[in-house]
Amino acid sequence: MSLYGLAYRNLLLPGYEFLRGRRTLAYLHDLERSQWLSADEIRERQWLALKRMISHAYAQVPFYRAAFERSGVTPEDVRTWDDLARLPFLEKRHLQENQEDLIALPYRNEPLIVSHSGGSTGQPVEFKYHRDHYDRRVAAWMRADRWAGWELGERQVVMWLGVGSGVGERRRLEKWKERLHWMTMRWKVLTVTRLSRETVREYCEAMRSFAPRNMYGLAGGVYAFALLAEELGLEPPRMRGIILGAEKVFPHQKKKIEEVFRTPVFERYGCQEVCNIAEECDRHNGMHINADGLVVEVVGNDGRPVPDGEVGEVVITSLDNFAMPFIRYRLGDMGILSPRRCDCGRGLPMIKEVLGRTLDTIATPEGVFCAGVMMPHFMKEFTCVKEFQFVQERIDHLKLRLVPAAGWSDEVRAFMERELRRYVGPTMRIEFEISDRIERAASGKYRMVISKVPVSFSACAAAGR
Repeated sequence: MSLYGLAYRNLLLPGYEFLRGRRTLAYLHDLERSQWLSADEIRERQWLALKRMISHAYAQVPFYRAAFERSGVTPEDVRTWDDLARLPFLEKRHLQENQEDLIALPYRNEPLIVSHSGGSTGQPVEFKYHRDHYDRRVAAWMRADRWAGWELGERQVVMWLGVGSGVGERRRLEKWKERLHWMTMRWKVLTVTRLSRETVREYCEAMRSFAPRNMYGLAGGVYAFALLAEELGLEPPRMRGIILGAEKVFPHQKKKIEEVFRTPVFERYGCQEVCNIAEECDRHNGMHINADGLVVEVVGNDGRPVPDGEVGEVVITSLDNFAMPFIRYRLGDMGILSPRRCDCGRGLPMIKEVLGRTLDTIATPEGVFCAGVMMPHFMKEFTCVKEFQFVQERIDHLKLRLVPAAGWSDEVRAFMERELRRYVGPTMRIEFEISDRIERAASGKYRMVISKVPVSFSACAAAGR
């Protein structure tokens, strides 16, 4: 433990929270205690929180009042866990079309945090939450990341999207705020939006000089970096753990990253709408669900839970976002709940595996690689787009399929292309394909980013010739 880390945990952060009226550390303390409760105790706490949220949504949120009445159900009808299946789903299109009616009446005049997500289905959405919910969700990811060796105030490499990764003027305004936050957290942020021979060498050297305790990164971006570092014969430093999120972590990716970094990998499952959903502990038996803040269902086509161990659609209910409740929210992911309890002793329920959420890495004619997760992050800025999909079949050609919404125009298209070239370079041919629907696979899903160009400097050089 470093002196700065001790000071940050015991003086700087508590002082900041006191001055700002924040409760992140108080919630973290509660979460550290509750994770050791028995499975039955955690389940009972979940049930009470769920009943409270359902009653609140029915009484205070116009959207849910109308949706429940259409389904012929009231909060009093939800008497057992099986009754949860009687409630209607919340769809991404509801967030796109019913923003005002989804805000709870007591929060209409409150200052709410506005956020966006590209989601795992390529449908950008906007949502809101109160500051108290923000403190709770931050505490949840703090608890989960500590399972992988992370600690507040200790050095961490963050292999992410980089400084000011929004679009236009907001991107420029974000830079100084982000840099100050990273400095106080002792994060060294390395962007995976433009990986070249030079940046891969530079990052390896920066990591060795920084001597981080651990790393948090985008799954596909860290995997691409590991492949490129290995190709160049580079050796990043060992760490206590590497936490991967934003995309599905496949076994071959996990194996390669652990080989190149000589560090254990921990998978995290989350989404922008609720932050941390589940994460691995050091036993690697699956991912512990953040049951204090969420109910996670895995359901079949009839909307009812499938048996643990079987594949179904992941549906989540937030237990503490009272400003804009998420009840039975369809993420668009497929997953498997685990019937076992982890031998670490935590009573939290577990997800065995999350399927899908695959975003390929995009290669540019200049021999630069851009993590696929950058694309939904980029597209969430454009509320005039309902759905999207990037397809790269050649190194010099990127197709962007779009389903436009209100506000789409030639000016927006030109602005989008200019901003996109910050990542894919000046010589990439960008083709827009506008339609009223993007075709799904037989499973009903589609991938947001598809690239048939390999992650290899030599292969890209050959393709360029």
